[in-house]
Amino acid sequence: MWTYTQPQTGDRLHAYDIDFTTTPDYYKGDPDGGYRAYVFTDYLTSSEIVRLRNQIEREVRESLCIPFNQSRAALRFEHSMGQGLPDFILKVSDKSRRVV
Repeated sequence: MWTYTQPQTGDRLHAYDIDFTTTPDYYKGDPDGGYRAYVFTDYLTSSEIVRLRNQIEREVRESLCIPFNQSRAALRFEHSMGQGLPDFILKVSDKSRRVV
């Protein structure tokens, strides 16, 4: 664990040392509890930080009419073995020719 202390106020932020190559948690995942915080302060626990962040995001999105990002199934393609790129990745400026 490490601690950052803000020089002017003395406020402290504590963080657990996480190896993200083995811990598959991401910042701002599922808005309904799909992620965890690995930081805390002298006054807020990790779970309180997550709860407050979720609350603020929901209120701001509601006020500004911004929907949550909708996820969709991933599209798989393989170009390293010479199979080329799918057409939706290539920019087409003229129907008779492609521009990469």
